[in-house]
Amino acid sequence: MTTLPVKPGIVTGLVFEAEIVRHAAPQQLVACHGPGLNQAEAAARDLIRQGADGLVSFGVAGALDPALRSATALIPARVLDESGAAHICSPIWRGAILAHAPALEGQGDLLSVASPVTGPADKAVLRERTGARAVDMESLAVARAAEAHGLPFIALRAVLDEAEDVIPATAMAGMRADGRTDMGATLAALARRPQDLPALVRLARANAAAGKTLARLAHLVA
Repeated sequence: MTTLPVKPGIVTGLVFEAEIVRHAAPQQLVACHGPGLNQAEAAARDLIRQGADGLVSFGVAGALDPALRSATALIPARVLDESGAAHICSPIWRGAILAHAPALEGQGDLLSVASPVTGPADKAVLRERTGARAVDMESLAVARAAEAHGLPFIALRAVLDEAEDVIPATAMAGMRADGRTDMGATLAALARRPQDLPALVRLARANAAAGKTLARLAHLVA
């Protein structure tokens, strides 16, 4: 495709990410079936059935590159799987977005994995093995769905946790399969693991900052 999509479909893994898009660009096609590759694939195919002529993987990501700070906006050049195989994000679409927002981190690769990456040691291993700058759990499925239907795709991501950050167990306890946050489960886990409180507070602050970045990114595909 040599022209920009006129009806892009936006895939998110978390409900709060989808709500950001719906608030910033209410006319956009958005689907959230929950976090992970299988759910993202289902969301992407749903959007294609609705007539999407391009796909966007949208949401937060974890930094693998120690130079990336929380709330940094990313528009990667490629999406990698865990074997290192690459899927090229649309250079025309990326170029158009970067022309409007040159401050974005436009270079580098985004790795998609099947399971959450919650600690610095695992992040360092993935960084060394793949060279990717950041990691998520949905973009690979979006890329594959787009390629299967001959559609362009891009990823727009905001860094949540930095390379040295730990995602506490209490935060993971509150993540539901449908992409919503179960605060009751989070609080129950915190009662069992009060030592997680400082990391949970840091994550909440980083999430708020990343959300503001995502709101700005949502306008770029409006």
